[in-house]
Amino acid sequence: LLRPELAPSLPGEVDDDATYEFLFYPTMNLTEIHQRLSYLEQRRWLDGETNGLSITALLLNAELGRPRIEQLLLEFSFNRGGGIYWKISLESLFLKPFPSYLSILVDVLW
Repeated sequence: LLRPELAPSLPGEVDDDATYEFLFYPTMNLTEIHQRLSYLEQRRWLDGETNGLSITALLLNAELGRPRIEQLLLEFSFNRGGGIYWKISLESLFLKPFPSYLSILVDVLW
């Protein structure tokens, strides 16, 4: 049996949509995060064959107004001529759907 992460290293066709997923968890301590980043850096995870890089972060914003979870998505695309293109996307999900009881009343009457 072949482990799935080793399949791309075998000779043969690799589809263009092949991706590598690397995750950091909130429960990881700083030392473990540094070790994992060093691991990626030593293996040249970003090289001339890389077509794109996506970074997703989930953030809790409870500082101003209603608390919400926000998903930040940074997408980088690399072309063969050396260009770097980027796109930023931010989506919010309110954890408290109504700011006040008046808003609930208005929704019920509507």
